[in-house]
Amino acid sequence: MNTLQINRNQIFVHNLPYKLSKEDIIEYFSSYAGDILNISFAVKRGNPTKGNPGKCYIQFKDEISASKAMKLNGRCILGQPIFIKTTSSSARNDISFPDSYAIPMRRFQTIRRQCLSNRYEDANSDF
Repeated sequence: MNTLQINRNQIFVHNLPYKLSKEDIIEYFSSYAGDILNISFAVKRGNPTKGNPGKCYIQFKDEISASKAMKLNGRCILGQPIFIKTTSSSARNDISFPDSYAIPMRRFQTIRRQCLSNRYEDANSDF
């Protein structure tokens, strides 16, 4: 019997702006959610990239921090909406983009348009 265990203190984030460094991602998520234990960028097997490939796994110190980070789903960083989902224990072995996660194109375009229109309104954000 193959059961997936949810890793409640780890999240998968994709559609990150390529300009963000690992330190920027740590600063952004730790300011909203809490202590981060580890960040690992998701890359396709056999195709390592330098820097930020636009998606990563973030492991938090506890479940509360991860649940706070989940509330950032759809928020814009540098005018680009980010998308967040929880991970399962089997996802740690396969760090490629999960096929099960998709957002309808119309919803993506709506979020993107909202982010672009609100890009300069948020004067308090460093991102």
